[in-house]
Amino acid sequence: MTDLDPQTAGNIQKAHEIAGKPADFSDLPFPSLRHLLENRLRERGKELYLHYADDSKGEERRFTYEEFAAAVGRAARLLQQYKIGRGSTVATLAHNHWQTVVQYFACWALGARVTPLVAPDLKNAAPSYRKECLEDWSFKIDNAEASVLLARAEYYGWAKELKDACKGLSAIVPVGGEVEGAPEEFFLASQGLPGDLSLGEPPRPEDRALIVYTSGTTGKPKGVDLSQCHLLYDAVGIGSWCDTSADEGGHRFMCVLPIHHVNGTVVTLVTPLYTGGSVLLNRAFKPDSFWKRLSDGKVQTVSVVPTLLHTLLERREDLAAYDLSNLERIICGAGPLSVKLAQEFSEAFGFAIAHGYGLSETTCYSCGLPDGITKKLYEEVMHGWGFPSIGVPIAQNEMAILDPQGNPVPASPSPKDLRKGEICVRGQNVMNGYFKRPDANKSAFEHGWFHSGDEGFWVERQGEPYFFITGRLKELIIRGGVNISPYEIDEVLQAIPGVVKALAVAVPSKHYSEEVGAYIQTDGKTSLNAKEVLKTCYQNLGFSKCPKFVFFAHEVGVDVPYTTTAKPQRIFLEEKLKEKGLFGPVEDVQIREADFKKEIGL
Repeated sequence: MTDLDPQTAGNIQKAHEIAGKPADFSDLPFPSLRHLLENRLRERGKELYLHYADDSKGEERRFTYEEFAAAVGRAARLLQQYKIGRGSTVATLAHNHWQTVVQYFACWALGARVTPLVAPDLKNAAPSYRKECLEDWSFKIDNAEASVLLARAEYYGWAKELKDACKGLSAIVPVGGEVEGAPEEFFLASQGLPGDLSLGEPPRPEDRALIVYTSGTTGKPKGVDLSQCHLLYDAVGIGSWCDTSADEGGHRFMCVLPIHHVNGTVVTLVTPLYTGGSVLLNRAFKPDSFWKRLSDGKVQTVSVVPTLLHTLLERREDLAAYDLSNLERIICGAGPLSVKLAQEFSEAFGFAIAHGYGLSETTCYSCGLPDGITKKLYEEVMHGWGFPSIGVPIAQNEMAILDPQGNPVPASPSPKDLRKGEICVRGQNVMNGYFKRPDANKSAFEHGWFHSGDEGFWVERQGEPYFFITGRLKELIIRGGVNISPYEIDEVLQAIPGVVKALAVAVPSKHYSEEVGAYIQTDGKTSLNAKEVLKTCYQNLGFSKCPKFVFFAHEVGVDVPYTTTAKPQRIFLEEKLKEKGLFGPVEDVQIREADFKKEIGL
């Protein structure tokens, strides 16, 4: 990145080192993703790599490594006809589909990068929604300098409006169906082209592979710039974390998360390829077929987010009909997991959650609960500190809790004495930087670490650092100058009988700057009033952290907004409550503890 000042450039370089070792690729197992695919083709050509399933349509398609590599080779040659090569950018407007996977790897085989766009909800006919989508896609296409957009046929009617809006876009190509007046459908056009991987100069470790965009709460999203080496290094770390085997047939993963996000891409596409295993790619998460798919596919590892665990727990399907003896772990990350949800899920289904943590900026996972720890240690770190542990760092990166001056924060001695700071990461999976955002890079890489923006703490057990996340720094509720973690309040709220979903929110206050509020969605069956909620919170949290106002979803008519990876967006929820005028009547209210206790019956 030539637009960086020398100090920021130096900090980014330091953030790519681990234990002082320069990032020279000497321990990278393959120079590129194309080299990796060629190796698997030679070693496991007849074995299964990709199994695609769309339960809504009853569609399934299987690819051996040999068949997949041939599809990638043909697709890459067609991309070359569109002048795609090393350094080019291809945008995709797609959902989970085997064709999307082929297109990703075809780009990577050429040394080109992929910019995945989030597909629209075609059921939303609001003109404002369509306008928002087009503005979002247009910004990302221009920012990432994409010259070709591969748009699935069902979204082509929306995508064609981008042709004039995006200055560098030379072609919009339909995928999965012919579109009148458009270029020939991508996979029809690639038929008959050679399927080998002799595609000219091979990619290099530093060749860009992905630009994925963060779902920022303010301003334009930032493009996370990742190279092929980042995807490979993180796949090595995830493969080790999952204790994958190189036996014939390899380790079997299942993907139910969107592959436009790094979790779906790295955990369940690149990692299976690296381990010589296979992936069962679902069109989407379907709670009524989730356990059956795990059983029929003899899946060993599946990656989920907390919202999906909650959905499965609500449904509580009887698992007696399924053979889940192969299932070794359910990885969970990409969102706040509560102690209550982790406990209830494990008790209901008998599977301990392999909790982990990472960001797009660190390619994907940076840490996770290791296999093989004792039940006693698992219970302590998952249930004994008020927050479930996100585990220990993978070997490809270091982690630390730093104070605002960049100094290490010591380990926390007890749950009553949590020593918090910012979770920071450095190592081989840390991004190149935010694409064309020198301002963001300067703050993100201070002190030679990548600063996550997440608050957390750590403890040492059996010689290993176990990390915990307590909330987003931007989401902290600052009451009278004191930082309050909303996650801590979420835990108490979600443990109240009858509560289905709950989030602590910051309520504007003329007396304290911000006061604590609680947004609650009930099950509609349990009788629950604000006084009961506030009393429970006061008894568990004390006066300062206790919510003073309760907003029941069924009364205020506001739903929780989520990202495309099912992560609740607390700041957007606060904005929606504010837009409804719900904060105005309480902004002037000053509540004193003695009066509050009387009000809630204590």
